[in-house]
Amino acid sequence: MTTLSVHDANYRPFDGFQVWTGTRIAKDVWDRYYYRLQTTRESVQTATDPQFELNRSLLAAAVNTGAIEGLHNADRGLTLTAIEHAIDWGQYVRRAEGEEAEAHVRAGLEAFDLALDVATKKQEISEALIRHLHEVACAAQETVTVTTSVGVQEQTLLKGQYKTLPNHVLQADGSIHAYCPVDSVPVQMARLVNELRSPVFLDGHPVLQAAFAHHALTNIHPFQDGNGRVARVLSSVYLLRTASIPLVIYPDQTVGYFGSLEEADRGEHRPFVDFIFDRAVDMLAFTADMISGDGPLEAVLPMTRVPPSAVEAGTRLSDLIDRELRQQVADVVVSDGVEIGVETMGFSHGARDQIGRRTILHTHPMVRVSVRQYGLDINRWFPVFASLDASAHFPVAIEVDARDDMLEFRLDELHPEVTTAAMLKLGAFLRRVLADLLNQLEAELDKR
Repeated sequence: MTTLSVHDANYRPFDGFQVWTGTRIAKDVWDRYYYRLQTTRESVQTATDPQFELNRSLLAAAVNTGAIEGLHNADRGLTLTAIEHAIDWGQYVRRAEGEEAEAHVRAGLEAFDLALDVATKKQEISEALIRHLHEVACAAQETVTVTTSVGVQEQTLLKGQYKTLPNHVLQADGSIHAYCPVDSVPVQMARLVNELRSPVFLDGHPVLQAAFAHHALTNIHPFQDGNGRVARVLSSVYLLRTASIPLVIYPDQTVGYFGSLEEADRGEHRPFVDFIFDRAVDMLAFTADMISGDGPLEAVLPMTRVPPSAVEAGTRLSDLIDRELRQQVADVVVSDGVEIGVETMGFSHGARDQIGRRTILHTHPMVRVSVRQYGLDINRWFPVFASLDASAHFPVAIEVDARDDMLEFRLDELHPEVTTAAMLKLGAFLRRVLADLLNQLEAELDKR
């Protein structure tokens, strides 16, 4: 048997969706963040264009989808700059990363726009549509680097066409990751489309739908290159259809991303479902804060011993709050006579709630921001809480001065390193609170 035949024989076709339905989804967490976003959207319809906010979310997805594959660089700064200047984002990406990066982001944005169109019209998924998604998402890429029997070569990228040569991947440990053999691609793609149209799939949770569609497409790897970009767009169809959010994955999340995909290839679906779930909940929370919504408060518990990793994550979060607030205060433009100050101080006591989930961290500085004018002073405190329960989905959180507003974090967003997603949602949250303070100051002054 030839080497190629061996690799082809090692390909493990994706499991049908029925197998995935047994994977548990934290529906209570999903429902809480989903309804928070819907309520937020309803409350600001008269003040904000919902389509503009959705476009900003699609832009965040587009900026990062090419960066995952090394087509250009992207970090928190570039993502934030692009979405803050969504109308003319191109000049900022071009200035930071060059014309080629702008072209890749533009192609990605057009692909996510197409996904939105498919979701909105409830268009049925077909092979022709998936090939078109590839053509659009890869519009800015002309060639692909491949390893052949005669060495490394640059070949023309076939856009919107299935692969004609094997694209098994040589991994870092020297092993070969086998994808679908060329001759079997049409059969497996037809099988995928049938799954995506099946009643059991259409009745599934959007996170399960997104995870399955993504994994199945990358498992087949039907295209010469760009399979990941197409998979992220395809999976976004199901999140957009239900919650009007795309799938956004940042480059600093690729270890968990690719690792969980490999586990799914081996039949272990739970890690990848959890990964997609966390990305979706991140986007629900981030989008709500971008459009100045309000979030639910979960109260705190009496002091007791908190896991060391949660303490470290909470202390790091407190430092981030201080730095981010000071930067935002330095950048904000206010009317004459308005003063904004940021200060920190120790906090030395705990508070109790009725369900006993969290305890306030008391070993780090707590941040306060104040806005003042004409003798009127309005402020907010930002205490950080950590969970006593090591299995809690969100073990670290910020409460805004007991005002029914909380921003929650998973441990892996803050420990051992702070992720791009964590910084982006923290920035959006703090901007919203600061804007609320300034609006409240104006309202109180108007009463005088």
